Amino acid sequence: MEYLIEKNVPIPPKCPTGRKSRYPINKMEVGDSIFFPDPIGPKAARAASGAGTRRKGQKFISRRLTENDQRGTRIWRTE
Repeated sequence: MEYLIEKNVPIPPKCPTGRKSRYPINKMEVGDSIFFPDPIGPKAARAASGAGTRRKGQKFISRRLTENDQRGTRIWRTE
């Protein structure tokens, strides 16, 4: 097989990679928090805060707690 060298072919725009975030982490401001009820609480908190930290340099802290008789995890944006 022979390959054809072409000139002046424009580069298409970059396509977004990955998937849409399941959690509204990118909309959080410093001081905002989200409560994730069990059983998804710990897993959702790790995924959400990890994504925010990797993508935007945001910082989060999480705590396991019970709110309105519902056990879960709450994350706060700190930076």
